[in-house]
Amino acid sequence: MPPTRARTVGAVVVDRDRLLLVNRARPPSAGSWSIPGGHVEAGEDDRVAVAREVLEETGLRVKVGELVGSVELAGREPGEVYDNSDYACDVVGGELTAGDDAADVGWFDVDALATLPTTPDLAALLSEWGAFGRTARVRRRGVAIRGGATAVVLGLLVAGSLVGQDSAFPFGPFRMYSTRDRPDGPVSSVTIDGVTAAGRQVAISGTGTRLRGAEVEGQVGRFEHHPELLVLLAAAYEHRHPGVSLRRVELLRHDQGLRHGAVHGASTEIVLATWVLPSPPAHPGGGPPT
Repeated sequence: MPPTRARTVGAVVVDRDRLLLVNRARPPSAGSWSIPGGHVEAGEDDRVAVAREVLEETGLRVKVGELVGSVELAGREPGEVYDNSDYACDVVGGELTAGDDAADVGWFDVDALATLPTTPDLAALLSEWGAFGRTARVRRRGVAIRGGATAVVLGLLVAGSLVGQDSAFPFGPFRMYSTRDRPDGPVSSVTIDGVTAAGRQVAISGTGTRLRGAEVEGQVGRFEHHPELLVLLAAAYEHRHPGVSLRRVELLRHDQGLRHGAVHGASTEIVLATWVLPSPPAHPGGGPPT
């Protein structure tokens, strides 16, 4: 029996390095973050449906632009298939508020998506379609706001470390930083590295994307089961390092032995997850790969 097909649309709404996402309140993706979207009504144009769905789910009015990409998705019922088309959009008005089947709604940095529970293949599809290339440069005012917010959070962390308890985390002590490894035995650390088109290895975690080691270690299991999430970190790295093109991203564990608190023996490196990025089309007259 042929599958039942239905037309659906989605909105790729980007504003100042942030992507608009909704948290689905209903099946088939309840509890997952995804771009706004839904069914196309009978006789309705795709772009009209996109604008309507965004308004219903987020309270924002958008101008619908070009088609970003199309994909078949599993429907809500067995044997149901969604013929989905996603369109680029720009906000022109409205007030952000969760509505319709959205449990929550918000703006998210591209590199923060790796830690969110999203609908299947969302990150890989958006990266494949080049949706992250629509992000605009961060304005100076935005940098100042982020810097001020960082200073406030840092002050809260310092105050919490002096007088807070573990239950106050993240504004209290955290066991990872208040204990130490045994002086005799192995210690491990996890990093995310990339390999450029020229074969050069670069550090993605840490200063490469401002993703801290603790954040990487806390998501090791998720990266192992869903290595396609590594493409988000590749996109974040390339965004912060113009001209650099990555071909492979790896999640690595580094093991090192200790004796009496000092390094003992050779270290070992284990690849926990790998994601290979597609090569971009050749451009005649272009420079060498970086």
